[in-house]
Amino acid sequence: MKDWYKGWFDSPYYDLLYYDRDENEAREFVAVMAHLLKIDRSHKILDIPCGNGRHCQALLETGAEITGIDLSFRNINQAKSQSFNSIDYYIHDMRNPFRINYFDFVFNLFTSFGYFDSIKENIKAAKNISLNVKNGGILVFDYFNVDHSVYQLKPEEILYRGNIQFTILRKRYGNSMHKDIQVNDGKNEYKFQERVKIYSVQEIQQIFHPFNLELQNVFGNYSLGKFEQLESERMICIFKKQL
Repeated sequence: MKDWYKGWFDSPYYDLLYYDRDENEAREFVAVMAHLLKIDRSHKILDIPCGNGRHCQALLETGAEITGIDLSFRNINQAKSQSFNSIDYYIHDMRNPFRINYFDFVFNLFTSFGYFDSIKENIKAAKNISLNVKNGGILVFDYFNVDHSVYQLKPEEILYRGNIQFTILRKRYGNSMHKDIQVNDGKNEYKFQERVKIYSVQEIQQIFHPFNLELQNVFGNYSLGKFEQLESERMICIFKKQL
């Protein structure tokens, strides 16, 4: 399923499936991260990709200047409808340059990387994410922890959101995790897919190192608990751009 992310992220079923990833979760994570990084109103922040803007809305509470970019037309329209022009949103592909050496903090959250089939395209995305970070700035990179995910993997799961049924099939294919999603709304069936590359902390570090980003710390959950290779659900990597 080529360019799976275009159809899936533009679908209303994406938000419905992940309804538990809501504004409260975003606000709690942003609060602890803002405290750790000492974010204030003097800073410029980019959320890439920003989805429907839930983290941008939470980041707005820091007083900083917030920008969100996303490939999905639907996501950007939804985000704009909630921001009252207090946040700058743009439709933009993360593989292309945006604002070079401009932002104090760049956030890449909720496994929003590794979408592309070729190594070249994923490296291109990493390069252009990095270019947005100013010298001395910070990249917050949040990815699923493959060691925990494979250990806890549910090959098949059926979930209900109201009257809508989601049948989810999960499998590892080489260096990628695949999730086939079938949606039944009682009248029609729709098929979607998620595919992301598998990376360890060391591999993520190697990807961003050529772009002058040095790993400072790794956390294992949204409360910024210690990263444990087999037990942590997340790999939240804090990079600093070297001068």
